[in-house]
Amino acid sequence: MVINTNIKAMLGKLSERERRLFLDDISERQDTKRFFKTVETLSYLTPIHTDEMKSAVSHLVGSDWEKATQYHPAYKIETVKVELENLLKMLSDCTRVAIEAYGELHDIASKDYDKKLYHDDLTLRISKEFYTFVHLAQSLVDVGRRYRKYKAELCPDADSTQTYNGLVTSSYGDEMNKIFVAEMRNNLSHFILHRPGWQISTSIEQPQPESGYVFDTAYLAYRGNWKSSKFKEYLRQVEKIDTYTEMLKYFKASKKFLDALMKFDEENLSEAETHLRAAEFLREGMHIKFSFGIWKQALANRPDLDPYKYLDKYFSENEIRFIMKLPKHTKEQADFMIELGDKWGVCDDPTRENIYEILRVTDSK
Repeated sequence: MVINTNIKAMLGKLSERERRLFLDDISERQDTKRFFKTVETLSYLTPIHTDEMKSAVSHLVGSDWEKATQYHPAYKIETVKVELENLLKMLSDCTRVAIEAYGELHDIASKDYDKKLYHDDLTLRISKEFYTFVHLAQSLVDVGRRYRKYKAELCPDADSTQTYNGLVTSSYGDEMNKIFVAEMRNNLSHFILHRPGWQISTSIEQPQPESGYVFDTAYLAYRGNWKSSKFKEYLRQVEKIDTYTEMLKYFKASKKFLDALMKFDEENLSEAETHLRAAEFLREGMHIKFSFGIWKQALANRPDLDPYKYLDKYFSENEIRFIMKLPKHTKEQADFMIELGDKWGVCDDPTRENIYEILRVTDSK
């Protein structure tokens, strides 16, 4: 296999595992030369508006494009950002299920205290969600550290490491909540599963039942294997720890942290991150451009087709509302659509004429 100088330089930037994966992948391809060219074009941040770049993003589709972008300098950090967003969504889902379990327990609290089996079933549900939550929380920490590493590599002048550490400190203001989540995850992974218990209580002062799923701190202190001296002291100071309260508190802190982190990220994009996003937009635009030829042929065969019925495939509801305020089948309306949809200037004169014809523009001459 002949590998050109630029590809050799690119491979030199990869880990041994990444190099093996790359070479294994291309050894089975029929279009090795084209794949090489796309990887080279992406990895060297070829300017977006060049013919070379347009050719690269046009030739590969689907999984082939995904494989090629893996060798882009910004691929790792862009993937990490998606992982962080997904982890927050999963934390949110665990918290929602916990709320539902609490609601069910509260609904039966004043009706029948003897439904032990039902209570135990709810306790198992809350336990599952709680321990899923604490493991996701650890994953959020681990993925966040990868973000910090990749951002520092791409933006060495942005003080990203210092900013990241500062956001962690300011967002997770309740230190004990953060320690509790970490300690419970470590105990489950390395020592023992601590199940919360359901609790329903009333008093003369509080006739309405209070319910919840709590950890008894005396039990935790006796059975647990705790590394944090602060947490050991905390267990001596309180009688119980409420699962839902701790989950909600940690979720809110995580959301605050990620909101602030993504704001910092958008304000400090590296050249590589901007390039990869632009390449994705360009690819999308080139594929839309290709689809216009198909549309033109379809309308030639089916003159009864109404192209306006398919605007939602290309524009948002709000954009369509503005489009339809302009006169239909006019150059003004067609040009407005092109301005909205052509983010990276792929619409050349022949494509513009195709669009005029598809929309049956009457004043284009």
